[in-house]
Amino acid sequence: MRVDLIIDGYNLMHFAGLARERYGPGDLERARNRLLQRVRRGLSQDERSRTTIVFDGQYAPIRERSVQLFHGMEIHFSPVGLEADDVIEDLVAAHSSPKQLMVISSDNRLQIAAKRRKAGYLDSDSFLVELDEREERAKQIKQSARTESRDVQTLSDADLAEWMNVFADLDVNAIETDVRKEEARRKAIRQAEKKKRTQQEKKASQAAKQQPSTSATTPEVEQADDDQQTQATLGAADYDFWRERIAELIQEEGLEDGEIS
Repeated sequence: MRVDLIIDGYNLMHFAGLARERYGPGDLERARNRLLQRVRRGLSQDERSRTTIVFDGQYAPIRERSVQLFHGMEIHFSPVGLEADDVIEDLVAAHSSPKQLMVISSDNRLQIAAKRRKAGYLDSDSFLVELDEREERAKQIKQSARTESRDVQTLSDADLAEWMNVFADLDVNAIETDVRKEEARRKAIRQAEKKKRTQQEKKASQAAKQQPSTSATTPEVEQADDDQQTQATLGAADYDFWRERIAELIQEEGLEDGEIS
C-alpha cells in the first residue's frame, strides 16, 4: 500500500544531530538542507512525491511563501502565530485516507493525533535508521554494479589478449588479399554464366526465326498443290460428264452397252 508521509521537520533534525541551541547566520538553513538531502536519498521518487515536511515558520527563509518544493517533497512552514505541530495536526485531521498516512515524529502530541485518526506513526530516530539502511543498500547495489562492470571489462581484455596470442602468426594482409581474390573469382564466374545464358537465348531466338513451320509451305509448293487438286477435280468431272453423255447417245441410237469397244 502506498503511504503518505508527514514529517515533523525540526524534531527529525534534532534526532539527526543537526539541531543547535544557537545558530549563526545561515546555519539553520544549511542544517535544514542537510536534513532534506538525507531524506531525499532514502526515499524513492514516488515516496518523495507523497511526502510533506513541516518546519516552524518563524525561521522560514521566505516568509511570504508557506509551501516550497524540494525534489518532489512539499516543505511547509507554519504561518505566523502557529507552530509546526499545529500545522501537522491540521494535516492529519484533513487527510482523506488516514489509514495510508504515516506521521514521522517522536512528539507524543502528534502520535496521539495520528492514533486518533487511526493513522500510523514512527519515531524520528527509527525513521532515520531506516533511511540510513536504505542509503547503505543503495550504495552496495551501486558498488556491486560497478564491480561487475569492471570484472566484465577485465575479462574482455584478458580474452582479447589470449586470442591475439593465438592468432599472432596470422598474416592479416595475406588474408585480406585472399578474400579479395575469392570475391573477384566469384564475380567472374557470375559474369561468365550470365554471358553464356545470353548467348544461348540469342541462338535459340535466331533458330526459331529460321526454321519454317510444319503447317506452312512456300508459294510455289502451295501453287503446285492447288494445280494438282484442280486437275484431279476437273478430270473426275469430265469423266462423269462424258459417261453420262455416251449413255444418252446409246439410248438415242438404240445401241447396247456391249457393242461399244
